[in-house]
Amino acid sequence: MSRRLCWCEGYADHVQRAEVTSAEQLDCLLDRRAARASELRIPFNVTIEGLDGTYMDIIVGGAAASVQWVREDPWECRVSLSSEQEDDDSPVTFAGNGQDSELERRWWIDPAIAREAVRHYFNTGELASVVRWELF
Repeated sequence: MSRRLCWCEGYADHVQRAEVTSAEQLDCLLDRRAARASELRIPFNVTIEGLDGTYMDIIVGGAAASVQWVREDPWECRVSLSSEQEDDDSPVTFAGNGQDSELERRWWIDPAIAREAVRHYFNTGELASVVRWELF
């Protein structure tokens, strides 16, 4: 099983891609992205392409992360929902996929849980039950 991953180094003109064939390779790539983001003091965003017209984005910035799952046709988007801040609509601004983006604070969760959700999606193509998902 091979999945394509893509991410930006700064802004959109620096898109990078890699083929990943195992959850261990996925973890290594996410570890490298986290180290680089920490060095640059910016969040990182990685997109994992599914095999069925879906993809998942993980955005990690320090002690918080967000995960989004998208199906293109018919279009549907689900986003991780925080248990602690589920009513907090205040925006968090970050550079994601090479552009300035905003996500509501309630969509940020613990990075370890976000990474578990991404590994689960990588291995099964399904949403992980360790995350509460909100229809976007």
